[in-house]
Amino acid sequence: MSDAKIALSEGCTVLTHVLTTVGQRIHRAEESGFVALYTKLTSYDGQVTHMDQENPCIRIQVGVNMNTFLCRVDDMKVAFLEHVHVKQGEEIWAATNCPTKLIVYGVVALQPQHTP
Repeated sequence: MSDAKIALSEGCTVLTHVLTTVGQRIHRAEESGFVALYTKLTSYDGQVTHMDQENPCIRIQVGVNMNTFLCRVDDMKVAFLEHVHVKQGEEIWAATNCPTKLIVYGVVALQPQHTP
């Protein structure tokens, strides 16, 4: 991987698994790097789905030890999780309290990326 950012291996993923499940894989690292994750609301026929959940959150589990982050996603304009180091071969899994309402996407870079 060069200094350029690359997309997550699973691309944009609609989260369909609830917090009481293992979740779904959103990335498998082909090389070690630092991940920044973003979210947006799903849409249907161009209409943005309204968030029914008062406190939307996403649980992210990383790597062999399944390090866990529980992230609130109030602001959809900035990364909800940054600078997460993922080693080659490790996976990132996600679940939410708002199934089918949120899309997760992100980038991987060799060095931590800072949001302007």
